[in-house]
Amino acid sequence: TVCFRKIDGRWLVVHEHASVPMPVPEPACN
Repeated sequence: TVCFRKIDGRWLVVHEHASVPMPVPEPACN
């Protein structure tokens, strides 16, 4: 799972985890 956070108009990868689902405040987590 890779999550992105939109910073200064650009999507940056802020978290990558493949085994444990985590609550992410951003709505753009795939």
